[in-house]
Amino acid sequence: MLSDVLRDEGYTVDVATDGQQGLHLGLSRQYDVLAVDRRLPGLDGLDLMGRLRSRGGGE
Repeated sequence: MLSDVLRDEGYTVDVATDGQQGLHLGLSRQYDVLAVDRRLPGLDGLDLMGRLRSRGGGE
């Protein structure tokens, strides 16, 4: 639902259905904002953000 609202407002949105896909997107693209579900399958949202930050992404 959030992705639909953001798209309707004119934003470009990528959606990852699990933590591994989110990690891949986070490492291969640049984003202004990440909205992360803490209960992602495979790799939860907190671990995902920790891995992205440890690799120089996010502040």
